[in-house]
Amino acid sequence: MKNHTLYLGRTPLSTNDAQPTGEFVHLLGETYYRIAHYDQMPPFFMSLVSGADHWLFISSTGGLTAGRTNADSALFPYETEDKITAHHEQTGSKTVLRVERNGRSHLWRPFSNQYAALYRCERHLYKNIPGNKLVFAEINHDLGLTLRVAGAQATALVSFAPVGWRITATNPARLSCSTACTICCPTAPPTPCRRP
Repeated sequence: MKNHTLYLGRTPLSTNDAQPTGEFVHLLGETYYRIAHYDQMPPFFMSLVSGADHWLFISSTGGLTAGRTNADSALFPYETEDKITAHHEQTGSKTVLRVERNGRSHLWRPFSNQYAALYRCERHLYKNIPGNKLVFAEINHDLGLTLRVAGAQATALVSFAPVGWRITATNPARLSCSTACTICCPTAPPTPCRRP
């Protein structure tokens, strides 16, 4: 069978067959372990450690739960690993970009599987040595942009926020960005969802 390009409307869909690799790298002033092309692996679960009574569990898909002390004090819905992994579009950090380049407006939603095949992208995941910081990175080769979103455990806060843009092409672009941290509670939570 011939290898034919598949289109969604007029847009050719991209595939990423890169193999995941791991290595230690220097990033944001410290040493991290990087899993390149982590999205080519089955989803996996991680935790971020804290020096206080905070806990955070996050899936490689981006779905998360966090809280203080125990499950009854959850800030995000406390669910099983499979539900957190499956609900990644409902919880966690979300970024939507409008990129103006060459007279065209491009919509890019990094880390969303719904838009993954629309651009030639690669995703990398970084965790620092102490285990209290996590960085998701997506490189969009078609738009010449890189977005990094970092999460860290602090003594009073669990936070995920964009930590940097990098325009990787000499072709100028104008960016409009919308970022949010989404919290969706189940319709009938076993205990009330609490916000800080």
